[in-house]
Amino acid sequence: MWSSPVSYEAKECARLIRESLERLKYIFVRDLTSKTYSRFVVMIPMMGGAQVFRYTVEYPAKFVIQCYDTYPGTKAGLMPFLEVENVNPQNEKAIELLLRDIVKDLERPPWSFTKGQRLLVGFLLPEFRQARKAWKEFGFDTSKKKKVSEKEKATEKERKKGMETKKEKG
Repeated sequence: MWSSPVSYEAKECARLIRESLERLKYIFVRDLTSKTYSRFVVMIPMMGGAQVFRYTVEYPAKFVIQCYDTYPGTKAGLMPFLEVENVNPQNEKAIELLLRDIVKDLERPPWSFTKGQRLLVGFLLPEFRQARKAWKEFGFDTSKKKKVSEKEKATEKERKKGMETKKEKG
């Protein structure tokens, strides 16, 4: 099984998964279920439950993808998870294609959490590192350098566009 914390709530992930499955013409069954998980409150493990958005994909490969929200500490901050069951060499390419299609619709990568999310959940939780590692397993470039270079490119384009506009006016 492949599992990763994601920086988007389960309801949003579920919508993106459904849209990607339809766009890629995957045959699937959608349902809602529940999942139990444990969380630590004052160093005492507490059981919790989450609504799970589950998609059972039948074609082009058989696997189950699901997303759900957990609350690792208090109810103040949630930690969404995305899981793919039955990952094997025969269906890895189909799963990777689906994940890439989902990621292209996001404004930021699912392994990139905002400072607000980190503060609400717990700034130093291992889940943030686990997310980068999990997405890297599927071939995603999760390096922070990539984000900086993309920002630099965007800034450079804006600067050049501004210079061209000044030349046209002057």
